[in-house]
Amino acid sequence: MNFAFREDNLFTIEADNNQILNAKRPPEKYKLYGRSATFGYSQYFGAWGGTMMALSNILEDKHYYFMVASYGDFKVYDFAHLNQVNQLNWGYSGSWQKMPLRYSYWQPGFSGSRYPAQNILNQTWSSNKSVDLFVRRPFNKFTRVEGAVRAKNKSFENEYGLTPELIKEFELEAEFTSTDLELLKMYRDASGTSLSFIGSYIRDTGLDTEWGPLNGNRVRAQVEVAPPIGKNLLSYTTLSIDARKYYCLG
Repeated sequence: MNFAFREDNLFTIEADNNQILNAKRPPEKYKLYGRSATFGYSQYFGAWGGTMMALSNILEDKHYYFMVASYGDFKVYDFAHLNQVNQLNWGYSGSWQKMPLRYSYWQPGFSGSRYPAQNILNQTWSSNKSVDLFVRRPFNKFTRVEGAVRAKNKSFENEYGLTPELIKEFELEAEFTSTDLELLKMYRDASGTSLSFIGSYIRDTGLDTEWGPLNGNRVRAQVEVAPPIGKNLLSYTTLSIDARKYYCLG
C-alpha cells in the first residue's frame, strides 16, 4: 500500500477572524508577592499592624510595591511603581514616615541602651512626606544611572514641646548644654518643604539571599540639589557615596 501527500494541502491553517479584527489587547495578569501581615488593637496605642507586598505582571516588567507599618504615633506608608517595558525605565513613588529620630542612630549591641547619649536627639520625632518621579537607564545587568525629581516636606518635633524660643522665654538656658541648644535650632531650621533634583550612579554585583547580601560589591554615588525657588522652599546640596564589599565566609 502506498501513501502519497501533496505539500500544498498537507496542513491547513485558518486564522481566527476575532484575532484579526479585534485589536483589543487582553488584560494583563499579575502575581502578588507578600510577607505575613500582622494587625491588632491596643487600648493604649489603638490599631497597629504592618505588611509588605509586591505586585508584578507575568513579564516582570511592571511592578508595584507597598509597605505599611503603624504602631501608635510610629507610621510608615510607602508605595512605588516601576515600569521596565523599555530600556529607559520610569516610575513614581510616595512615602510618609513618622518615627523617633533616635531609630536612625541605633547601634546593635548586647549591653545597655544602644541609642546616642543625647537627650534632645532622643526626644525628637521626624516626619517625612515625599513624592518622587524618576527614570533610570541600565547599561548592563550591573550598572545604571538614575534621575529623579522629589517634592518633600520634612519636620522635626520635640516630644516635650521644647523650642529655642520657649527655653529663652523661661530663661532655661542653664539647664541645657550648648549642643542641646544648637540641635534644637538645627531641627527647626531644617524643617520645611523642598523641591530637589537627584542624579545617581549605581554599580551592583551583590548576590542577594534570604539572609542578606552574600557576595559582590555595591557602589552608589548621588548628588541632590534643591535650588532656592521662592521664599518658602528650602535650598540645599548634598553629595553622598556608599561603597560596600561583601565576602562569603562559608
